[in-house]
Amino acid sequence: MKRWQLGEGVEPLVGSGVNAGNLAALHRLIGARQYHVGSGARAGGSFEARIDAGRLAAMRAAR
Repeated sequence: MKRWQLGEGVEPLVGSGVNAGNLAALHRLIGARQYHVGSGARAGGSFEARIDAGRLAAMRAAR
């Protein structure tokens, strides 16, 4: 992470637990260009559910 912030190495793909409630704070702290969201974008937070357009819109707005 430190090397990436210094302009070296590979950009991280931040994930695992990213949701509308923590995305803004993660973005301020890390500043990544992309984030991996799984259950955070799905109805009820379940991997078995489809992507929820409302949850996805909330994450886009949070960033």
